[in-house]
Amino acid sequence: MLSKEQAIINAIDVDELSEARDMITTNIFERISGRIEELKGTIKILEDDGDGEEYKKFFNAALKKFNVDSPADFDSDEEKKKFFDYIEKNWKGEKKEEEASVASESQDQPTPAEKWIEEDEGKEN
Repeated sequence: MLSKEQAIINAIDVDELSEARDMITTNIFERISGRIEELKGTIKILEDDGDGEEYKKFFNAALKKFNVDSPADFDSDEEKKKFFDYIEKNWKGEKKEEEASVASESQDQPTPAEKWIEEDEGKEN
């Protein structure tokens, strides 16, 4: 079975541009839907932990520090990674001590920012 990206390339190669466009649209929709579901979970956690407003203020201050309005404004994945690393390193919410103990147990696992970048890089290849 061909990967979605390879199927798109093959459709373009044989001038089936309408089919390629439909596959691209479907692929993008699936990726966006998946990311929205991930973010819904993050938002729910932030709302539940009582730190939501504090986190929003911290996050917006970090955006300002990095001279962007949104993480989507970064020019490279490396800049995004630096931003999210900064967020993870400097956010001090109520559950920070609890997270630190969990983090020490799972140091071999990538951070959420690293996972996101790896997923995007894997889908581009």
